[in-house]
Amino acid sequence: MRSMRNPNTVRKTTADVNKIEQWLLSKNVSRDLCDIPPAKLNNYLAHFFMTATKQNGEEYEPDTLKSIQCSINRFLAEKGSTVNIVEDREFKHSRDVLVSKRKMVRQQGRGNKERRAEPFTQDEIEIIFLAGVSYKDKTLFS
Repeated sequence: MRSMRNPNTVRKTTADVNKIEQWLLSKNVSRDLCDIPPAKLNNYLAHFFMTATKQNGEEYEPDTLKSIQCSINRFLAEKGSTVNIVEDREFKHSRDVLVSKRKMVRQQGRGNKERRAEPFTQDEIEIIFLAGVSYKDKTLFS
């Protein structure tokens, strides 16, 4: 079944689970994620989401934090765990902390990247028109 999964998803899940496991080890917690009782796991996740940073000390992008949560949930499901950290009531605290952290990071200016091209100005459109360039002219965009 694992061989049918997208290799990028497998790689991301492994990397994210390694992040939380390394963080747990730094807190002297050496149990497997699947063996941690839900109430304890909820507290660990809340603390992780609040304090986790990249190796260079920078904050994670808001969406990266959410994807780490999803990776952990995917890992637990693959291991046969019955907990769902994304939906179960027992994990409301860690979800609330994650929402707060994502808001805080956005307020610091992260995660607000423009993802679309700026439209041409009227002057640019006129220059293109006067140059006789058509949308079929692929050399313009090379």
